[in-house]
Amino acid sequence: MYYENIYLMLIWKMCAFASIFYDAKSDALIDKTTKREHLYEVKSIAFILLGIVPLLIMVYLTNESLLVMLLRKAIMVAGGYIFMRAGMFNLVYNYYRDIDYYFVGTTNTFDTYLQLLQRIEFEGIQIRRRTIPFPALRIFYFICFIVGLIL
Repeated sequence: MYYENIYLMLIWKMCAFASIFYDAKSDALIDKTTKREHLYEVKSIAFILLGIVPLLIMVYLTNESLLVMLLRKAIMVAGGYIFMRAGMFNLVYNYYRDIDYYFVGTTNTFDTYLQLLQRIEFEGIQIRRRTIPFPALRIFYFICFIVGLIL
């Protein structure tokens, strides 16, 4: 039963990855060409809906109470999706928009925190009057993506 849950969770992670990928690609192409790419939007929604199936199977296979299982899985799944999205959305978006990978927007609060990391990456860290380059933004994206995969 434990291995069945691992396989089902792996299917969910692949569906979440594909959904985030197609969502970022759709947004980038909309912003680049001002033309809606309905196929990518549909793929994004379809992968999320497809990813719900293994989660429902996991709930069915467990011996815990339904409410406890749903709450526990919902927190893990939502957390994993949020971290995975934070780690890969901007990179995919920037790639398909044909702008530098480290570009950070200015449209929301999350972007202001990413701009701090971007500034550290560009300016480096001052240690004993020496500037040492530090890839803060890349490390943040990597850690978020890995945490999203683990959750």
